[in-house]
Amino acid sequence: MAQGLRVFRANDWIKEVGRGQTTISVAVSNPEVHHNVRVQDFERWLDSQGRTPAEMSLKARLRELLR
Repeated sequence: MAQGLRVFRANDWIKEVGRGQTTISVAVSNPEVHHNVRVQDFERWLDSQGRTPAEMSLKARLRELLR
């Protein structure tokens, strides 16, 4: 999700697509899995406090990726 948002936000033409109520469809190819995530929900999760050291580290890496 974070990598996709980074690509969207780097492009001035589509920068505003990845905001708020926008739903992003994420597809993973191996094993094949599809997720639909609202940007607002992802950002709310990312802004929340991590519950474990691993989750805190993950969120820090994702925040850095989105800078």
